[in-house]
Amino acid sequence: MDIKIIADKRCANINKDIACENKDIEQAVDLLNMLDGKQHTLLSIERHDGWELHIGGGPDWFIVTAVSSSGKNLTLLNLGGDDSDTIELCAGGQFADFPKSIVVGKEMAKDAVLNFYEENEKILDWEYE
Repeated sequence: MDIKIIADKRCANINKDIACENKDIEQAVDLLNMLDGKQHTLLSIERHDGWELHIGGGPDWFIVTAVSSSGKNLTLLNLGGDDSDTIELCAGGQFADFPKSIVVGKEMAKDAVLNFYEENEKILDWEYE
C-alpha cells in the first residue's frame, strides 16, 4: 500500500518535517507515540486513494481529522466529551483551545491510525463538516 507519513520536528519557531514513504502500521504508531505537543505536534498520513489523516497534539490528548481529495473533512468525536469544556493543545506548532467533544486520548488516536491503514476508518465516530 502506498502510504506517505509526515511528522513535524520543531525547534522554537523552526520546523523540519520528517517524511517517510511506505511505512507500516507499527512505524506509524511509533511516530504517533512521538507526539509530545512541543517538539512533535503533528502527524500526517497520506493514503493512495487521496485520503489524509492528521493527528495533532500530544502527549495525552489529540485532535484527529481525515480529509479527502474531494474536500470532505471529518473530525474524530469523543462521545464522552463536553462541548462546553476545552483543552489547550499544540497542533502543527499552533496552540488552540478545542472542545473536549473532539479531543481524544492516545488509544482513540491509535485506533484511528490502525483503521486508516486498513481503509476501515468509517467504523469510527466522525463529525462531518
